[in-house]
Amino acid sequence: MLGLGIRKHFLIGSLFLILGVATWSYANYVIVKLEGSLNSGLTQEELWNLSGSLEWWKILRATTLNPISAVLICIGVIFIVYWLAQIALPITIEWRRQ
Repeated sequence: MLGLGIRKHFLIGSLFLILGVATWSYANYVIVKLEGSLNSGLTQEELWNLSGSLEWWKILRATTLNPISAVLICIGVIFIVYWLAQIALPITIEWRRQ
């Protein structure tokens, strides 16, 4: 049976992993949606506003959101690998004793 501390590592890792993927996905979703909006019939002023917004999102994604996503995903993977190691360690010790 897994201890409460071991289960927490999995839950925390999963949470970080989900947050990282969600951050990355949301930025890409907004950019794709703005690029799709630029192809519809717009006035010149609306086109300028949307293209400015699109450039701002692209810069934000490249400078902030992608690095944050990468860090969150890495932290999540580290927690999950640590959780797996805690599960495998007692099994490995038992195999060595036999």
